[in-house]
Amino acid sequence: MKDFFDANNTAMVPSQPGLVFGKAYYVQKQKECNQVTKTDAVFYQFRLDKKNSTEVQMVPDACMDILFCCDPKNPRATLYGKRLENKTITLEPGFDYFGFRPYSERGIKKLNSNLIDLCDGEAPLNEVIHDSDIIEKIHLGKSFEERINIFDDFAQKYIIDNGKITDFTNYVYRAICYSRGNMRMEDITSYTGYSERYVRKKFKEFYGIAPKRFSSIIRFQNSLQMLLNFNKCEFSDVVYDSGFYDQAHFIREFKKFAATTPSSFMEKFEKSCV
Repeated sequence: MKDFFDANNTAMVPSQPGLVFGKAYYVQKQKECNQVTKTDAVFYQFRLDKKNSTEVQMVPDACMDILFCCDPKNPRATLYGKRLENKTITLEPGFDYFGFRPYSERGIKKLNSNLIDLCDGEAPLNEVIHDSDIIEKIHLGKSFEERINIFDDFAQKYIIDNGKITDFTNYVYRAICYSRGNMRMEDITSYTGYSERYVRKKFKEFYGIAPKRFSSIIRFQNSLQMLLNFNKCEFSDVVYDSGFYDQAHFIREFKKFAATTPSSFMEKFEKSCV
């Protein structure tokens, strides 16, 4: 079996172009949020100017987000469940937004709301985690780095489970990410020693998604990031290096997740950068 964790491979890092392009500014920092499960997360911050659209397209990335709106009069935070479908969220212009996106639920504590039940949904953060101070603390943070430190302290108390023991589903999750969504089920069953049916059952129980669909989302995310760096590769590279059979297969899968064709998607975001 191919070693997906060798030095020549890096993990797939999910992207949300709708939160990046066309914003007054955008900064992010990736770091490990759980030393036991080796779960990475990205912290990010952006601002919507008055001229920005309040409708932001979110593409499938199989990740949850906690997004703080630093409105001086009404600071608030929303937990967005794992995105499996293309959807639009409404934000308000004129404020800083600070976000936290772990790349996996592995190593996340059980919250008041089941994360699997929140797939493609959302809930006010204070209904999911009862800490009345964190929203105000993030709002009062004077810099991106200060907000990261504030959230880190909060997360270690309320979100991160450093006692979580990893199992074979964690390996499967990581292997799919490292393979850019191109790990075959027979490879998974061969390595784990479990049947395909058992792997699908346990993976979906924990992550709320079948491994095949998760692989498709990761493959889409890889093609998306290659498109966003189009000047670095040929279009054919995007199609075949992402594991699609041909251009028709690529366009069909991309449209399923982004609700538009690759060319239309790129045209929209290129205009937003002008």
